[in-house]
Amino acid sequence: MKKSLFILICILAILLGGCVKRQNTPLGYGLELIDAMEVLIDGDEAMELYNFSPEGYKSEIDALREIEFSKPKIVFKVTCDTRKLLEEQIGQEVSDEFFEIYANKSMASLVSGINSNEGTTSVILSSVFNVGKIFECKAIEEDMVYFYAYDGVIVAVCFYDGEDDACSATATVVLNKKLDASDASSFEDSLESLFNCDFEVKKVY
Repeated sequence: MKKSLFILICILAILLGGCVKRQNTPLGYGLELIDAMEVLIDGDEAMELYNFSPEGYKSEIDALREIEFSKPKIVFKVTCDTRKLLEEQIGQEVSDEFFEIYANKSMASLVSGINSNEGTTSVILSSVFNVGKIFECKAIEEDMVYFYAYDGVIVAVCFYDGEDDACSATATVVLNKKLDASDASSFEDSLESLFNCDFEVKKVY
């Protein structure tokens, strides 16, 4: 009996070892959005909705459908000076009024810039396979991006801190092959090679 119980525990440990715990944290909320994004990737409805013809992107879509999105290889939390990032994107200093309006869009501009740097395919697929959600999470106290790295693709989840513990988040597929997600330092170097901005990158999974 004890031997059978031990074997059962070992099997469960193996099955659950690669899964991320879904507690009420940014990491867990991000995975919930990625679950929803995976539904769009596996089906055809989103492509029909956007009148999107997948023929020219078959290899990329097939590769996305092979990924087990519940098991990221590594996850990074990325923060930065959002005002400097906006100014880098625009190419000039911005007024206080402009920054107040666009501050909560700066991290999204980071992800858009990464996809734009890769080319048209990355931009198109990221616009089709994109999901958002509003929720309550006291653990989110600043705007930030969680990057979930898989084999050959990264999913970026932008978190925006709102009022009264309300938060919003958006998950976007990223196909930029210039990003080195092997460790936090390499990922930070990759971002800073694309943008003239200092980033703080921390491995969270």
